Amino acid sequence: MKTTSLRLGIALLAAAALTECAATAQGQSEKIRVTEVGYKKQGMIHKAKEGMRDTTDAMHITPKVKAAIIEDSQLNDKRNHINVRTKDYVLHLTGHVYSKAVKMRAGSVAAAKLSKMHKGYKVSNELSISH
Repeated sequence: MKTTSLRLGIALLAAAALTECAATAQGQSEKIRVTEVGYKKQGMIHKAKEGMRDTTDAMHITPKVKAAIIEDSQLNDKRNHINVRTKDYVLHLTGHVYSKAVKMRAGSVAAAKLSKMHKGYKVSNELSISH
């Protein structure tokens, strides 16, 4: 995923550079478009950087939250199956647990770990309850 974000960023930069060169070759009337492209290019670069930061953060956050869940004796039960993934600054808990109390505990353990890491991620507790 990190490679995809990097490739996207490089492709966007190359496209913006080609557009600038073509606009400059066409003369004075195209300078307004070059300026507009510059602003768009800045926005695309920002989005590419944010995507890479989110990917990098996810690679560090997911295993730490998963470890916190495994270390919790109430959550580390063979009846529970808890998956952890992060995307777009949201930590998703999916799978199933054996009670509503365990579901709530998984959400609070994940939120506490994120809080300790000083990350502004939100927790989406999508765990289902199976008896």
